[in-house]
Amino acid sequence: ETEKKLNLVDSSIRDISLNVEKIGIESEQLKKEILCESKILIKSIEERQERLFCQIDDISKEKVKELSTQLNDLQSRRSKILSFLEYINNTIKNTSYQTNDSSHEFFC
Repeated sequence: ETEKKLNLVDSSIRDISLNVEKIGIESEQLKKEILCESKILIKSIEERQERLFCQIDDISKEKVKELSTQLNDLQSRRSKILSFLEYINNTIKNTSYQTNDSSHEFFC
């Protein structure tokens, strides 16, 4: 009776040992698969990140070009306004001189 129980315990211990060994092998296999999948994911993320950086760079260049065009347009408008103001100023001066000359002649 005791021997039967010992044999049963030995059998159970062997089964448990085999299961532990099997679990260890499966665990190693899962580690390798996870590592492989992780490397694939990391590479995919790096490629996507590179594409996004390129897109951001393209957008930045496009925005700089757009802002540069707007700046040039504003500078051109500013120049035209300054020219117009100078013209008005000169016209006022000329009119003032003519008026002063006329009034001087008038009073003389």
